[in-house]
Amino acid sequence: MAVDVPLGFVCSHDEDGQRLVLELLPEDFSLRTPGLSSVGRLDKMASGLLLLTQSGPLVHALTSPSRHLPKVRSYIYLHQRQPLAGCASTTMGWLRC
Repeated sequence: MAVDVPLGFVCSHDEDGQRLVLELLPEDFSLRTPGLSSVGRLDKMASGLLLLTQSGPLVHALTSPSRHLPKVRSYIYLHQRQPLAGCASTTMGWLRC
């Protein structure tokens, strides 16, 4: 599943005093076995799209350095679909900057 994570949330399952990404989901998601894992991470001071899955093999396939997959570092969603200088357009209104 894809989750739009606002600023101030961490990807950990247990972080004292921190707001967790799993708190953004309905409570029944936190009770699933196996639990949800993030595909990659967002810094606490970053916001954006984060993928969550119950599939350990999928997380490994998408994040393992041995796969040599390119990392996505910065994307901006265009609410008004106005172009920004220095950004390359992608699908669905996202820009890579």
